[in-house]
Amino acid sequence: MKATIAKSRCVELCGRSKHPILVAIVSVVFYCLYYFIICKLPVIGIPTFRIDYFATTVTDVHSNPLKFLSRARPVTEIFVYIQAVLANFLFSGQTKYIIYPLQHITLLIYFFSISKVVESILNVRFHVFAFLAAWFLFAANPGVVEGVYKLESIVGTLSMLFGGLALYFLDRWDRNRNYSSAITFILFYLLSIFAKEDFILPPLFLLGWYLVRNGDWKQQIVTHKWFLITTTSVVFLFLIYNEFIIVNRSYMNPVHNTGHPYYMTLNPVSVAKVVFHYIVGVGLHIKLLNLLYLISTLTVLIIGKKQKEVFMITLIMLGMMAPYSIMPNHEFTYYGLKWWVWQALASLALVQIIFAQRAMMVTGLFCAFILLFVLIHVDKNPSRFFRERLAISENIQSTLEMNRVAINAQKQVAVIGIGPGQIIHTPWQKNGELGFFLRDDLKLNTQWIIFVESGDALYTIDENIQPGSNLVSMVIVKNIEDIKNFDNIPRLVFSPDGRGSFSAIEE
Repeated sequence: MKATIAKSRCVELCGRSKHPILVAIVSVVFYCLYYFIICKLPVIGIPTFRIDYFATTVTDVHSNPLKFLSRARPVTEIFVYIQAVLANFLFSGQTKYIIYPLQHITLLIYFFSISKVVESILNVRFHVFAFLAAWFLFAANPGVVEGVYKLESIVGTLSMLFGGLALYFLDRWDRNRNYSSAITFILFYLLSIFAKEDFILPPLFLLGWYLVRNGDWKQQIVTHKWFLITTTSVVFLFLIYNEFIIVNRSYMNPVHNTGHPYYMTLNPVSVAKVVFHYIVGVGLHIKLLNLLYLISTLTVLIIGKKQKEVFMITLIMLGMMAPYSIMPNHEFTYYGLKWWVWQALASLALVQIIFAQRAMMVTGLFCAFILLFVLIHVDKNPSRFFRERLAISENIQSTLEMNRVAINAQKQVAVIGIGPGQIIHTPWQKNGELGFFLRDDLKLNTQWIIFVESGDALYTIDENIQPGSNLVSMVIVKNIEDIKNFDNIPRLVFSPDGRGSFSAIEE
C-alpha cells in the first residue's frame, strides 16, 4: 500500500504538467540549437528544384479559389492559394517564408499533441526527463531532418498538423465530454483528411478506445450517438467526395500498373516488405528507435502491464502506416514522421512505467544517453547533404537572376554542367518548374538546350504539358558530344556547387 502511494506521489510530483513552460522552452531551445547551430541548416531554406516549387512559387493568384474544391486534397490546394496571396502581399511572392516556419512549428505542435494522447491511453504523466528524451530521440532523427527541408511533404505537413490537433481535442473531449471539444475535433479531423488521407484511421481507433475501454461500451454509444454519427458522416463525406465529386484522379483509387509510382497492391509479401523497409531499412537512428519500442513493448507485456494500451498504440501506428504499406514503388523516409512520434513517446512512457519508482533516475539517464548519441552522430544525418543541396539551389537561382536580361536577349541558350553525375536537381527537370519557376517566377523565356553526359528522363519537358503548348519546345536535351555542332549560341555553364557563368556568342 505504501509503495503504491509512493509511486503515485512520485508520478504526481514529476509529471510534465508541473513544468509545461520549462519543458516547452527546453524543447524549442534544443531544436533551434540542433538544427540551426549544430547542423548549420537555415531557418528558411531554398527549395531544391523538384516539386518543391509547387509549394514555394506564386503562380496565378487571380484564379477562382472555388475551383480547388473539385480537386483531390482540396485543403492543401486552398492553402497553397492563400499562402501565394499572402506571400505576394508580404514577401514579394516568396512563400518559402511561410512554409518553412510552418514545417518547424508543426513538428512541435504534433509532438506535444500526441504526448497528451499517449498519456491518456497509458494513463500516465510524462516525467520531464522522459518527455525530453523522447523529444531528443524524435527531433534529431535524420528522417525528421529530411522531412523538414523536403517541401514535397507539404501535404503531409498540413495533414499532420491538423491530424495531431484533432487527436489532441479528441483527448480533451474524453476528459471533459463537452460540445466545444467535440466540434473542434470534428473540424480538425475534416481539415486533416481533406489535406491528405493519412489520418483517416487513427482518430477512429482512438474514439473507439475511449468508448469501450471501461467496459460499458453500449451505454457509451447511446450516450454519445450524435458524436459518433457526425464523425462517421465526415468519413462518408470523404469517401463520396473522392469517388464521385472530384474531377481528377483520387489518391484513393488504386493504380494497377506495376511500374507506376502510385501502384497499389494488397499482396501480403509486398506489404510485409514495405513495412520491413520502414522498420529497418532507413538508417541506424530509426533502427534503434524501433528496437527501443520493441523492447519496451515486450517488457511491459511480459510483466503483465498495459497490454491493451500497448496494443492500442500499435494499432494507431499501423493505421498511419497502412496507406504507404500498399505502395511498394513509393517508399520515402519522411512518411515515417507521423508514427515515429508515437514510437518515441510510447517507448519512453513505457520505460517510465517499467521502472516505476526509479522512473526519474532511469529516464534521466536515457535523456542524457540519447542526447549524447545524437551529438556524436550529428555528422551522419542528412544535414550535410541538405546544406549542399540548398547551397546549390541558391547559387543556381542567383546565377539565373543575375543574367536574366542577357539570357532573355537570346533565342537559344546552351546549359552545361547539369545532369547525371553532375548537378542532379535543377529547374529544367520534368516536374513543372520550367513553366512556373523559370517562366513565371524568374521571367526567363528563352529556349534551352541542355547538354548532358548521358541521357536521363529527368531532363525532358514536363510530360503533363499539353501538346501545342508554348512550353513544349522550350527544352531540348542533347548529348554533351553534340555541343561541337552548337558553337554559335551562348552558354550557361555551371560548376558542381551551382555557381554559373554566362558567355555570349563566341566569334
